Parts: sequence; structure tokens; C-alpha cells
Amino acid sequence: RYVDPDGRYSRSSAVEYAHKWAHSRNPNYVMAKFLFAMKNPWDCANFVSQSLNAGGIETRNDWFNDKGNFNFWGQRTDKSFSINWTTANGLVSWLRKQDAIYNGESLIRSGKEFTNDLLSSIKQTKIGDIIGWSKSDDGKEVHHVGIVTKIEGGKIYYDAHTTDRKLQELKLNGDKSIVIIHIMLLLFHNLMIQLDFC
Repeated sequence: RYVDPDGRYSRSSAVEYAHKWAHSRNPNYVMAKFLFAMKNPWDCANFVSQSLNAGGIETRNDWFNDKGNFNFWGQRTDKSFSINWTTANGLVSWLRKQDAIYNGESLIRSGKEFTNDLLSSIKQTKIGDIIGWSKSDDGKEVHHVGIVTKIEGGKIYYDAHTTDRKLQELKLNGDKSIVIIHIMLLLFHNLMIQLDFC
């Protein structure tokens, strides 16, 4: 995992990780192993969290994935991952509360607003930002997430799991809105840890 000594979020490292694992599962993460073994495809937030972590965002007591133990039936025998790491809405809600990570968001609505919203959001969006798809017009609750991996020609592209995607063009896919969570380049939390301020 890459952590910049200056506490910066490495967008390129997050994207490199996403590309590497876009069509497979990293066996070092509990949820991925568990879901793959049970043939359960819901892995979008786990994948995005791994990518954020690869970009230098440190795990915390409310956002983590540790190796855990499972019994014969696939039930957890200890707490090995947080809901904020493994669920789409949990991850987006958690990011919105992280002052040292969250750098605002862009809303892309369906209908006639879509093109204008998309063009406006491209100005603020960077690779390594997080995408959430929502059934509501306001994008407050999301059911699926991906990571921005390319911006080119007035289009945003992303990588995601559940249905594995690599460099997929951003579309609503039948949803009412998309929210793009912008990630800060300088991670103040990491800097404070390195300077022993917290």
C-alpha cells in the first residue's frame, strides 16, 4: 500500500490498484474472500475502500477490513470489517463526515439536467474521486459505488465491482442521480499522525 510521507492522497496509486483488481478479487481482504466463496457479487464498497486505502487513506476504528475468522458456514467469528468499508451507503456517509478527506461533492441528476450537471461536475472531478448511484433525486443515499479512473473528452470513466467494470463510461443506469465525492489531495489526518499531533 502506498502512503505518501507528506500525507498526500495518491490518486494515481488508487487508480492503479483499481485497474489491477477490476476483474478479480484481492485475496488479502476478508470480505472479498468471503463473497467470492459464497458466490455473492456485492463487492462494490469493499473494492472502492481498498482503492482508497491503496491511495494512502489510513484505516480507522470505524473504517477497516482486517483478516478475520469464518466458521464452516461462512459466519464471522470475530469483527473483521466495518459497515463503512463494506456497504455503498455506509462508505459514502462515512466519507461525508471526514473533514480531513471530504472535499465536497457534485450531483448529476437524471433528465434534462444530466448533460449540464455532468459538464459542471467534470470541472471539479479528478481521478480517485468516488461515485455513488442513487434512487433519489438528491443523491443522499446511494446503493452502489465506483471510483473515477479516467476523465477525457467530456466524459468520466470508472472502475467498480459487483458487475466488474474497468474504464466504464459514467451513466445513470436507470438511477435518478449520481453523486461524486471529491477527495482532498492533502490528508490532514495522515499528517497529524506522522507529526504526533493526535
